[in-house]
Parts: sequence; C-alpha cells; structure tokens
Amino acid sequence: MIECPNCSKKLNENFTYCYICGCEIRSENMGDFKTNLLNVFHIDDEFLYLFSVKGKQVILKADSIEELQHLVWLNRFPWKEISQNVQPD
Repeated sequence: MIECPNCSKKLNENFTYCYICGCEIRSENMGDFKTNLLNVFHIDDEFLYLFSVKGKQVILKADSIEELQHLVWLNRFPWKEISQNVQPD
C-alpha cells in the first residue's frame, strides 16, 4: 500500500492517481481535482476517468467531458453524477 501525498488515502501500489482526490501519486501537482461525476477528475485542461479492474487502475483521458463519457460508455464502465457534499471513503 502507498499513501496519497495530497489526501493521505491508502492506495494500491500500482495506482498512478488517487481515486479520492485525483492527485497524481508521484507528482508535485497537488490538489483536489474532483468533479460532480463519479470517478471523473479535471486536471489542468484534461479530464480523467479512474476505474479499477482486477486490482489494476484503468485511466481514460480526454480533452472534453463528452469525449470522456463516450470512452467510458465504450468500456462499459459506470457513469454517474454524485452529490457534491458526499465524500467517498
């Protein structure tokens, strides 16, 4: 297990991004990159969708939210809006 340098969440060693705050684990670009969509983060000018399949992190990237939604749909991953005041554990 490793710890997110931004939010201190315990993560699988092979993860690249924290699935809670969206921070890249081995980067100096810290912050909360959450959106109101489950597993979707907005970092700089890029949208990321983070998902885990059999313990490996899947990262989908796109320049627009519409393009990302299409990639998520093609991979048959869940796409869901979440409440802004609910924090995942």
